Amino acid sequence: MLLHQSLLNLHTGNHDATTKGRKPRRRRTAFTHAQLAYLERKFRCQKYLSVADRSDVAEALNLSETQVKTWYQNRRTKWKRQNQLRLEQLRKQASIFTLQELFSF
Repeated sequence: MLLHQSLLNLHTGNHDATTKGRKPRRRRTAFTHAQLAYLERKFRCQKYLSVADRSDVAEALNLSETQVKTWYQNRRTKWKRQNQLRLEQLRKQASIFTLQELFSF
């Protein structure tokens, strides 16, 4: 019966993290529009926060410092990915432009 229940839990995705000696996962933070606007504004000016700045932002938004730190880490990752895509697009445009110049005679 125990094996059957474990297989059923694996199949349904019903995992009991506490039985494995781990804490249950923390729920995803649902930021408000105001919090996101504030964080995005701050991020535009400052890609990295000092400990003091992170504390100030967390207090201003009624969030934990960990939530602010994690949001910044994720936002930097997104920013870097977007910059990489823009760079690739510019390279493609530049190579197309160069090819057009080579073959336009």
